[in-house]
Amino acid sequence: MKRNRGSILVLVLWTFSLLAAFSAALGFGVRQKAALLDRLDTLMSLRFMSSSDVEYARGVLKALDKPEDAYRALNEPWATDYGMTDEERKINLNKADAPTLSRLLQEAAGLSESDAQAIAYALVDWRDSDSSYSSAGDGAEDSDYAEFPLPYEAKDAPYEVLEEMLLVKGMTRELFDKLKEFVTLYGSGAVNINTAPHEVLTAIGLSRGVVDKIIHFRSGPDAKPGTGDDGIFAQIENVTAVLNKAVPPLDANEKVEIENMISKGKLTTSSVYFRIHSVGVLDKNKASMEIEAVVDHTGKIVSSRSCGVQWRS
Repeated sequence: MKRNRGSILVLVLWTFSLLAAFSAALGFGVRQKAALLDRLDTLMSLRFMSSSDVEYARGVLKALDKPEDAYRALNEPWATDYGMTDEERKINLNKADAPTLSRLLQEAAGLSESDAQAIAYALVDWRDSDSSYSSAGDGAEDSDYAEFPLPYEAKDAPYEVLEEMLLVKGMTRELFDKLKEFVTLYGSGAVNINTAPHEVLTAIGLSRGVVDKIIHFRSGPDAKPGTGDDGIFAQIENVTAVLNKAVPPLDANEKVEIENMISKGKLTTSSVYFRIHSVGVLDKNKASMEIEAVVDHTGKIVSSRSCGVQWRS
């Protein structure tokens, strides 16, 4: 009888142990599912917030897209109120020649002329369709990449994302970070004289004196870009006439310099493509998501990507 009672007690204890283990496992599963649902809710909320900002910015561009607006400038709402940047303020990586890229590497990254030239020709060799060096002493083709620890070939096709630059011989992460704000894959290759920074205006071949006069005129009497008194170039054919009335005016050589740039199609007063950078942050857990989109002047999205979610504990 005592043996039976002992067996029953052991059975009861085993039963309670199994129930406790099952309960713990069930509770863990419920907590895991709850955590998963919370993360999914966070992702959906962040995506909605970030996408809403992009949609609103697209609406701003649509409202600006009128036939009479022949120019885009830094004191317009798309730039001052909504933080968009136009792509025509940058150098088109797929269209710029090696001298332009070399000057940009010197201006934006502080490289010497010889180092900048070597990387500039390598950037061109990466995108051109042949396997020949674009410069006798500089550049990089398949044989150069074959010597890497993990060999590969030159692409011999246009850049599709800016990060491809990191595959080019001589390009480092540090250099890329200094250049990425000054290069683009969008637009005709002409640079907007109303929005381009001095690094870009110098890169296309304008002298420092001319660049200083352009930016001085654009900044207006308060010397601050993006304000109501900014000077604006409304029509590209009138740039020299407008600057000639500014203080200080252009000299004869500077007039010829600008006219040459205009005749070569290197300058414009308008922008067609705009970059939108949106960040959504949730109050409940401070998680955030970044979305970056490039849209044209009609609001059409031409590229979009999420920069990931930052989770806060």
